[in-house]
Amino acid sequence: MALWLMVLGGTVVGQTADWTAAPVARPRSGLARLLPGERDTAIRLLRPQLGPLFQGESSATADRAILSFSAERIRLGSMAALVVQPNGGELCSPTGNCSLWIIDLARNRIILDHGAVQGFGVVKASGQGIPKIVTRMHGSAFDSEQILWRFNGSRYEAKKCVDIQFDENATNAPPATKPYPCSAEGNRQE
Repeated sequence: MALWLMVLGGTVVGQTADWTAAPVARPRSGLARLLPGERDTAIRLLRPQLGPLFQGESSATADRAILSFSAERIRLGSMAALVVQPNGGELCSPTGNCSLWIIDLARNRIILDHGAVQGFGVVKASGQGIPKIVTRMHGSAFDSEQILWRFNGSRYEAKKCVDIQFDENATNAPPATKPYPCSAEGNRQE
């Protein structure tokens, strides 16, 4: 059965029967542009996540770093949420993978926390369910990893993980996918 894929603010960008072919994107706006309450919630929830990176510095330093992050308001069924991701620098890998957090704005909690994400997509649920999330990690020009996350009632858990490999000699060929075992947190288990 085909799934409608929605990325970011609910814009339908395609239809896919294969979640590994789902397009992904980064959050499009700046956290500093959000409403003050949303911005304050993000800072309060993310500051402890970044604590080790800013040891010995004032909390204002961490707050300024968080305000430079990209953010996007999304709807996850009836849930208003905020996707937040650093823009680069020392908070991201050289290949552009950064931490990604999804915040449930009504309950003021982080419902997805995963490092090494290049982009994300939202897969519309059938009926009134909570949509699934897809994250992709960029490994190289021809390799990436993708995770399908499902909401368990309180947070998102990784349900399927795959390596995706493009053939550098066949630019129009579909990529090869290889599932691998992963934990609920999205960590590779082999």
